[in-house]
Amino acid sequence: MMSRHLTVSKQILEVMRRTPDCRLDDLVLSCKRFPLQVLLSEVSRLSRKNQLRLTLASTGSFTLQLLSENCRSRFVKSPSFE
Repeated sequence: MMSRHLTVSKQILEVMRRTPDCRLDDLVLSCKRFPLQVLLSEVSRLSRKNQLRLTLASTGSFTLQLLSENCRSRFVKSPSFE
């Protein structure tokens, strides 16, 4: 279960890095290989951990925003201390 959790999270963050502001429907379409319930559960978890912001745009329509720390993590490597 833990590896599935990491795989779903990795896929969501990868999609969100390409499109930092997107509709939840678009994310679902981009992650079709995962069951909807698993995907929504992971979006909820990432939102609670302040990695994504889930916003109600209108009745039945949600948008997702990748929070800036996650955008930078792709481009900035942390120094390694060995």
